[in-house]
Amino acid sequence: RPRALTSSPLAPSSYSHALDGMYRVLREEGLKKLFSGASVASPRGALVTVGQLSCYDQAKQLVLATGLLSDNVFTHFLSSFIAGICATFLCQPLDVLKTRLMNSHGEYQGVVHCAMETAKLGPLAFYKGFVPAAVRLIPQTVLTFLFLEQLRKYFGIKVTT
Repeated sequence: RPRALTSSPLAPSSYSHALDGMYRVLREEGLKKLFSGASVASPRGALVTVGQLSCYDQAKQLVLATGLLSDNVFTHFLSSFIAGICATFLCQPLDVLKTRLMNSHGEYQGVVHCAMETAKLGPLAFYKGFVPAAVRLIPQTVLTFLFLEQLRKYFGIKVTT
């Protein structure tokens, strides 16, 4: 099968499937390149989880404390929307670093060096791509917590606040 014409020999469109991509990156660029960005991906995942869980519960408490809304689906939607924004805000700097490391061709000596080079571009450089990241993370957060609240409701799980 002829290889697709691309600007890079390992452009994503030249892979026939995910395992082919992993195999070819491992074979052609080595184990280190296969795991580039992994040192930032784990803390990023932790920040997403912290942002979602802590911000959801806090937002829900604040919304309910206003007395304007009761504990209903709209409250859950609003609280989870806020949690999605918080989670995106927390994880975006690490997302930027992860992306820069994964796309690099050896120009960074590590995560700290990448962070220092990004910081030279200004503080907003860490939030590049915030809107697309939020468009991806907010709906996932909303759906997660709407389902969670419905499960709590139908299985009788009481949450003390």
